[in-house]
Amino acid sequence: MSFLDVYIGNLSDRSFQWDGGNWNGNVPMRLSPFFPEGDRIRRAMLERIDAKAYEGKQTDWGGYVAKVTKQQIKDLIEEQYCDHEWYKDPSRMPHMLQALEKLRNFVDSLDERKLHALVATEL
Repeated sequence: MSFLDVYIGNLSDRSFQWDGGNWNGNVPMRLSPFFPEGDRIRRAMLERIDAKAYEGKQTDWGGYVAKVTKQQIKDLIEEQYCDHEWYKDPSRMPHMLQALEKLRNFVDSLDERKLHALVATEL
């Protein structure tokens, strides 16, 4: 069984190379909490890369990285979670709502003038 995770990393991570990196863990290290329901968010991220809405590409055998703004991350969160029942009703899945709140708090702390790495991994 694979684990499909999405998180925010630093494009300046010294262990990561946008071009020419080896395919042995070539993704930025995780800075943020994981996005809840990583498999669903990974699909949405890859669709946006394919549609050229995000500048992104595969950088590792199981990793994709997109260069995104803080606003693009906020928009993704809003689109993917705002109408989902698990995130609207705290009595249904409180741990999912808490995970989303931690992620939103992290995103609020990001620099608006900087590009960030949106990272999808498969382990």
